[in-house]
Amino acid sequence: AGGIAILIGLTVGSAAPVLGDVTSTMTIGHLDSIRRFSRFVPWGWGPEAIGRAAVGDVGGAALFLVPAMAFGAVLWRIWSLLIVRLLTTRGVSVDAAVGKGLVPRWMTIFGEHPTVAVWARAHRQLRRDPREFLEVAAFLPMMVVFALPGIEAIRNGDDRAVLSAASLGLALGLTSLNMFGADGRSFGVDALAIDDFRSLLVGKALARLTLGVPVIAGLAIALSVLTGGWQFVLPCLAIGLTGLLSMTAVGLVVSTRFPFALPEGMSIASGQGIDGCATGLIRMLALFVAMAASAPGVAATTLVALTGTPSAASAVGVISVVYGWILFRISVRHAGGWVNEHIPEIYGHLDARA
Repeated sequence: AGGIAILIGLTVGSAAPVLGDVTSTMTIGHLDSIRRFSRFVPWGWGPEAIGRAAVGDVGGAALFLVPAMAFGAVLWRIWSLLIVRLLTTRGVSVDAAVGKGLVPRWMTIFGEHPTVAVWARAHRQLRRDPREFLEVAAFLPMMVVFALPGIEAIRNGDDRAVLSAASLGLALGLTSLNMFGADGRSFGVDALAIDDFRSLLVGKALARLTLGVPVIAGLAIALSVLTGGWQFVLPCLAIGLTGLLSMTAVGLVVSTRFPFALPEGMSIASGQGIDGCATGLIRMLALFVAMAASAPGVAATTLVALTGTPSAASAVGVISVVYGWILFRISVRHAGGWVNEHIPEIYGHLDARA
């Protein structure tokens, strides 16, 4: 809670002056850039209709006004149905959800493979388990330092600030250095439920990808609206995805060779989950190895994006993502094979610390 409060304070304190500087220096070119994007978004249909009506384009205004009103009606209907369901049928809906399982409907298109079940659970765990955020909070000062150049670029209206959104891949990559930290004794259940531990490793990695890629893309688009740097969106995605894949590749090995369980009760006075200097040293070395593994692809794409053309940066970005994917597949094969031979040892290690 204290770490989250500090993070909110830093964010609010830095965002207000940055937004003030950006809005005070916006030109008609920036507004045109926003309009080119917003007219295709439902929330932009209303303003687009007003803008067209202001210049006498009645037909164009009506063309955007009708779908804008229909979109508002659809949102109202969805909200009404949700309220009715929450207030009148909550018990039935909960029972139905338990009966159908915990795999979201959109994941069922990938079949009933064990990887999908692990993917669904890890996805929910990343979003809901506060202990997962401890992996990010431990390196929060370093992440703030990395974000400072991007904040300065936004304040100066530099379109290259879009590339800073890729740092979110680093944040999620940090959580892969201890993938079983929040699992504890459930590791033994996983070992009994599946035949090949590679399925569990891939599922946990997919959860990080499905959370990270949309967030990176959303932030890159938002920064492009502010700075007009649309040509950096694809390189930004490539950098973030390369970093996430490469760091996850290292995280798979570290998580299986040096796992440690985060206890249910995180009281400092209890002393639970504290293993002395060795744990911190191993995690710090793992961080440097993960950053070194991601450096070739990330550095190459960043350099070309800053000095070359957008098309060249996108091409190099594709090669970098392939590089990260190869590292990830090699790591899955190596770490999964090792775990299959040492399941009792890893389970005893996690169970003793839980």
